[in-house]
Amino acid sequence: MVCNDSNPSYVAVRATLLVLPFWLRLMQCCRQYRDTRLRKHAFNALKYCTSIAVVALSLVSSSEHNKWAYAWTCVSVLSSLYTFWWDIHMDWGLRICRTARTRTFVYPHWFYIVAVFLNGCARLTWAVYISPGQTVVRQHVVLVLGCVELLRRAQWALLRLEWEQHSRNIEAAAGLARLFHSSTGAGAAAGLGDRAAVIRNLLGQLVQGSSQDEAADLAQEYLLLDN
Repeated sequence: MVCNDSNPSYVAVRATLLVLPFWLRLMQCCRQYRDTRLRKHAFNALKYCTSIAVVALSLVSSSEHNKWAYAWTCVSVLSSLYTFWWDIHMDWGLRICRTARTRTFVYPHWFYIVAVFLNGCARLTWAVYISPGQTVVRQHVVLVLGCVELLRRAQWALLRLEWEQHSRNIEAAAGLARLFHSSTGAGAAAGLGDRAAVIRNLLGQLVQGSSQDEAADLAQEYLLLDN
């Protein structure tokens, strides 16, 4: 079998492999939205819809002699900007308006600047690879683009894990804050002052990003008081 765009079987397999990953993630986001009703999952699903649209228009443009090239360009730019914004704002938590006040950075600040720049450049390589009518990139630098995408995903995972840990600390701090207010309110008259002090200390440790051992010690102290 000749693997080129003139072979219907090759085109079908290539289209399936290009669309399948985005389709699976789209279904996962739809399921998450159905279970939680959180709007972020709906917007995440929209991100994968734009990626599928880019692939579909790329395939149509290749077979229709670039009839849909203008539409592909517009959707490709939109999808690249949307996914880039989602990486920075949602997956990495680098929110310009609030990050400086609420975020504890693990790496030097220059690392995040470089990561944002490289992520933006790497995001464009995918659109270039599937752009309609081109064969030079696909035939000669596909290995390079594959390596670039692997590095981008490794960088993304590194910062995603950092933000996930920070988000969990924020959620824990919010829960402790509610517990603190309840302890210092009606519970203060019942002799819960020591417990409230421990909660306050643990809340400070989580927000300031102190070591997990210190936070665990405070949590254990709280459990002893609770018993």
